[in-house]
Amino acid sequence: MREVPGVVGVGYEGLDVEGFVSRLTDLGVQVLADVRLTPISRKRGFSKRALAEAVSGAGVRR
Repeated sequence: MREVPGVVGVGYEGLDVEGFVSRLTDLGVQVLADVRLTPISRKRGFSKRALAEAVSGAGVRR
């Protein structure tokens, strides 16, 4: 695992939710702040609630 200190921006373009969560854990992200203007998505797994559940399951706080 590679830890990145401080704040890091992580996009989800081109990833499914599993790949996104994997990216977060690979970077050592401990807390996710969803700063999207509108936290909805047509992309499966990236709506506010679904994303919160996916990251919580990986041990990432929100």
